[in-house]
Amino acid sequence: MNLDVCICTHSPRLDVLQLAIGALARQTAAPGFRVLVVDNASEPAVPESVLEPLRARGVAARIVKEPVAGVASARLRAITETGGDWLLFVDDDNELADDFVEIGSRWASQRGDVGAFGGRLLLGERVRVPRWAAPFLPYLAVKDPGDAVITGASLEWGPWEPPGARAFVRRELAEAYLADIS
Repeated sequence: MNLDVCICTHSPRLDVLQLAIGALARQTAAPGFRVLVVDNASEPAVPESVLEPLRARGVAARIVKEPVAGVASARLRAITETGGDWLLFVDDDNELADDFVEIGSRWASQRGDVGAFGGRLLLGERVRVPRWAAPFLPYLAVKDPGDAVITGASLEWGPWEPPGARAFVRRELAEAYLADIS
């Protein structure tokens, strides 16, 4: 499977972005995947040095600049800048489990009927949330659907909808979206 991992970021906290990059560098998947960081109108610009852990592991990684601010513009740029069969959108504050890419890639290669999917989105072990904020976490893409595979196809939102963070998207679907908005 040909996979491009896309991190869209706008003026990130570099220490947090480095955690996300470090998690990608620790992936158990063979380093055949590529990483694209879309620097979305950051001030200052994202430095090339953040890619060093990936390059040290043999993962092809690069940064492109998208001058139009907004995650939609950044993700559209990621689609046009990549060519893999699948894209994996990772937020700049996501720390993937070490086997996330391996398991997701394996699952994607076995499912020709799926256009997009995701996984659990949990808070880091060090993050403590006030009790009053807990009901709002799903709106911040923090969700744990459990171990069961949840699928669906509908014009309505449902529990099968992967959030934008940690979402695998088949290239055909991404390009159909591009064509539809053009």
